[in-house]
Amino acid sequence: ERVPSNPAPAVRIDGELVVESRDILLAIEAAFPESTPLLPPAGTSERARVEALMDLADDSEKGVGSAGYRFLTGGGMFGGGGGDESDVPKLRAAFEERLESLESALAAAPHGGPFLGGAAPSLADLMMAPSLERFAANLPAFRGFDLRAQPGLPRLAAWYDAMEARPSYSTVRGDPGTHNVVVRKLFRLQAGAAGEAKPEEALGAGAGTGA
Repeated sequence: ERVPSNPAPAVRIDGELVVESRDILLAIEAAFPESTPLLPPAGTSERARVEALMDLADDSEKGVGSAGYRFLTGGGMFGGGGGDESDVPKLRAAFEERLESLESALAAAPHGGPFLGGAAPSLADLMMAPSLERFAANLPAFRGFDLRAQPGLPRLAAWYDAMEARPSYSTVRGDPGTHNVVVRKLFRLQAGAAGEAKPEEALGAGAGTGA
């Protein structure tokens, strides 16, 4: 009713309707200056760095999220079923390229990380978390790709551990079983590629491991 075009999420802050995750996070950050800042000061090089990482997190053509979902679905998207399985190798390569950029960003984080923001999470971490949480559940089940066990991504594995150690995140994160149910229905994935989990196996993958 408030958003005729039906994008999600949406929130009203001080009477103003704000849509899309990035804009909502920025609006909340601006509306509560007394809270612990999740963005470096405006005009600094570190602020520019975090904003660039928010672009990497965003589900746009250059984002980690969009590349991950294309790999997961074989190029298919919401409501359109799975894509062409013959495209999966190149989609995986494109996703791995984005992950390498993310690993490099974590390696360059202030104070040695473990977050993109350094010793504490930033808005870039918050934007990255939903997609990475889902991929950690979905990709092992539907693509046989364990995102948290890739030998070339040790800092990403540490990022997962650090995020899950924070009560503010662990109390709201989803469980893998539910994530896999949603993906099966949303993308109409019927089976993994050869050697990968079938849907009925994927549904139960990680059940009972949620926070």
